[in-house]
Amino acid sequence: MTDEMLDDLITHDKEYKYVGFWGRFGAAFIDGLILTVPTLSYFLLYFSANLVFVSIPLLLLAFIYKPFLEYKYGATWGKMAIDAKVVTTDDEPISLSQSVRRFLLPWGLQRLLGIISVVIVYFILDKQTDLYGQIIIPEKSLTNFNSIYATALSPLFSVLASLIMLVFGLSIAFDKEKRGLHDKIAGTMVVYKT
Repeated sequence: MTDEMLDDLITHDKEYKYVGFWGRFGAAFIDGLILTVPTLSYFLLYFSANLVFVSIPLLLLAFIYKPFLEYKYGATWGKMAIDAKVVTTDDEPISLSQSVRRFLLPWGLQRLLGIISVVIVYFILDKQTDLYGQIIIPEKSLTNFNSIYATALSPLFSVLASLIMLVFGLSIAFDKEKRGLHDKIAGTMVVYKT
């Protein structure tokens, strides 16, 4: 065997520079700013619409934005801004299936809980709306059981959604490869481009 053939047989472990918690937080913040423009535009366009019908299209927009960009380009615009990419643990581009799994846990679940919270308040409470479409809860409606249930349950879903994001975020901070639970589920990692 020649030296060249031996070199081909030897595997070299590639050194990765993993994107940690704060880098990923910064990328997510940029993504949030990017998604704010269509969110505000949609909200202003349908200002008098109720929150349920505003929340669902925004969930769909987020569902398209993150998984599609990570699948097609290996990064959202926020990750591109910090020069990061999402790859498989074998340093290959991620599949659409992996991209969707990365989104569903935690972001999809968190947004779904937010929508459930809005739906509970909107459909259970005896409510009124003000001139701007904001929900007003009359004091008398807080005395019936459904209203008490809704006012207690709705914040519970919001807290649960926040806890999900906290657990997934902290899982990045304490992992040596800076892989969150969603990365481990999808078999991905976020690294700086080299």
